[in-house]
Amino acid sequence: LKFDENGKFKILVITDLHEFKSDDKETCLKTEDALLLVETSVKALSPDLVVYDGDNAFGKTEDELKETIDAITKTVREMNIPFTMVLGNHEHDDRELSPEMPLKIFSSYEDSLVREDKKGISGYGNHYITIRGKSNKTKYLLFFIDSGKSRSDNQDLSAYDWVHDDQIEWFESVCDEFKEK
Repeated sequence: LKFDENGKFKILVITDLHEFKSDDKETCLKTEDALLLVETSVKALSPDLVVYDGDNAFGKTEDELKETIDAITKTVREMNIPFTMVLGNHEHDDRELSPEMPLKIFSSYEDSLVREDKKGISGYGNHYITIRGKSNKTKYLLFFIDSGKSRSDNQDLSAYDWVHDDQIEWFESVCDEFKEK
């Protein structure tokens, strides 16, 4: 990704859509409103990057989840805007599907920047994206770090999960690597 000729880079963050396939009339109306908001925002702002910032989409089956993710990314994909995502606590909790499933689906699209940069650390889909300046050198790093689920495995420390030490170490190592460059 790169800043435009005016040195601008616009990011649209979409968060907490909580979308899922439903036959309930009220839920269908809410979904229509949410999808209209996404479509209108993307078309009005023409961002350089769209970030789906957690609690995005749910489904009881992989097909239902894909149908929902197709819907929330439709306008972004039609406009060929790069996008990425990070999991929210609700993608972890009380769901029929593994948190890896939304990552798999989001990463399957052509303009998706979703990936897992380092296997074996806490969370799913931890990754970073570089933004280059006019000189084509990296100017900024955007980090997407999974902060886990609603309920921590260590209730004595916190009711909620958190960014873990190994994720912070990964973040610091990537920053150090770019500092050297």
